[in-house]
Amino acid sequence: MNWSIALSLFDKIAKYSPNSGFLSDIAMVEGVIIGIAIPLSYEIIARLSDRYNSDVITRKFRDKPEIKYLPCFLAINLLVIVVIKFIEGTGIYHKMWAPIAWGLLIGFIIIAAWLLRFFHLLVMHADPDYILRELSEDANNALQ
Repeated sequence: MNWSIALSLFDKIAKYSPNSGFLSDIAMVEGVIIGIAIPLSYEIIARLSDRYNSDVITRKFRDKPEIKYLPCFLAINLLVIVVIKFIEGTGIYHKMWAPIAWGLLIGFIIIAAWLLRFFHLLVMHADPDYILRELSEDANNALQ
């Protein structure tokens, strides 16, 4: 890869940095996600545990990357937003704003994609046939 092309592209992107007002919007949306997604996942885990009386199913659900890492990604993104809002107006802020803004925007897009996967996973685990297929595949893999 030609580094001069990459640096030139980075300079062009840096010129079009978003306004800092979007940070509050991202923080608000991510706060709502935390308020909905995390309790919902715990409720699903409790329901699976009660319904099937099996730690295998609940552990399998809890160990899915979407369930395990989404809260961490949200917390990190929110922490960065709070820090950026805190240092807004300083010299460091003006020098680093463009890459940080684009990083936060990309992080938000990644979190949105993970959230879609998260809700898809919740819907799938509400279906007993899906759970039986998943357990059957695990049993077949263990036998092979």
